[in-house]
Amino acid sequence: MGEPLKISELTLMQVAGRQQLSAKVDGEIVWFDFPRSIELEARGEIFIAVALLEAMVSNKAIELGDDIVISPTLLRRIDTLQDIYSCWNKDLKKIAIKGGIIRASVGNNLVGCFYSGGVDGAYSFCQHQREVTHLITLAGFDLVNNQTQWRNLVAKNKLFAKKFNIALVDINSNVRQFSEKRKISIYFQHGLTLAGIAISLGFGKTYIPTGLTYDDLFPWSSHPLTDHLWSIEERDVIHDGVEMSRSSKIKFLADYPEALDNLQVCWGNIDHNCGQCSKCIRTRAALHLIKVSCASLAPIVDIKELNKITISGTSGLPVIKDLLNLAYIHQCDDEVKIFKRITRRYLIKLHTEELIKSILGPKLTRYIARLRGGLWKEYRVTMEGKDE
Repeated sequence: MGEPLKISELTLMQVAGRQQLSAKVDGEIVWFDFPRSIELEARGEIFIAVALLEAMVSNKAIELGDDIVISPTLLRRIDTLQDIYSCWNKDLKKIAIKGGIIRASVGNNLVGCFYSGGVDGAYSFCQHQREVTHLITLAGFDLVNNQTQWRNLVAKNKLFAKKFNIALVDINSNVRQFSEKRKISIYFQHGLTLAGIAISLGFGKTYIPTGLTYDDLFPWSSHPLTDHLWSIEERDVIHDGVEMSRSSKIKFLADYPEALDNLQVCWGNIDHNCGQCSKCIRTRAALHLIKVSCASLAPIVDIKELNKITISGTSGLPVIKDLLNLAYIHQCDDEVKIFKRITRRYLIKLHTEELIKSILGPKLTRYIARLRGGLWKEYRVTMEGKDE
């Protein structure tokens, strides 16, 4: 184990009508920008969430500055979190957290729900509407540099929140830049970041909406095994919606037209839906099968459009299986054939890649992926690890 990864210079200051919580993490300033309306406490848990994967892949202890406050509850649970993360990815090593001031947190009676306009966030908000006091929209996962679209999204979600007499907490940060520079996949880091933000806000309860379901659980950064372990004293983090498939959530939202019409699901934009990317089309497909309209997505007129849907990885397969099941239920034979074909095409590709990998070995497979432009193979930290 080398020199420790240091977290120091924790600062909470007012910047241009906002408030910024920052710290030096392994030599780089990491910051989070919050509205001034939120009463923040300068604590270290959020920066442990930022630093943990880097520390584990580098096999370095995390050393906290003498003035950084850390929850005793998180210190107890961080060992279990690392057990899970290192089980998912064998490249990760369990590390220690040293230093800091160990002090319990105090929460409040506010309730937050992460919400970008997607199906999962819309479902969680509507399901818990009576208790939610704040919607939380976070920048930095998509189109990091498109500030115009970010401002548009914030304006749209503020208007949506106002309809329910609740507040929107819009948060910007440079966490993705920090992670990308260190080749840590956003698909692993994002769950830790959400949890860190949830406990930093000080809300008594914060819901993290999920796209996972009980019958299709697989290693993923925001997960029912891990999210609740980030909870600290009087600040609960809740992994929400795992009981409902994506299409069931859309069907549920049919009774909440304001949320349905505000859906934002596009892979190419964060302030409007292109309607033509795979994620847009598969959402339109669900609306088509349950015969529900949505103001932000055009209806399916020609089912040949469904052939544009692709499955890009493990997380996409359950979504198409869900659509296939929905097509069976509604006796849409032509749609059944299309979803079967999409699923079969993906499985053939997946198993062919696994066969090639088993013959060539992981090192040669990674080399070929680099030659073909498989940049994701260059990441130091992914969900599955280098040799999986």
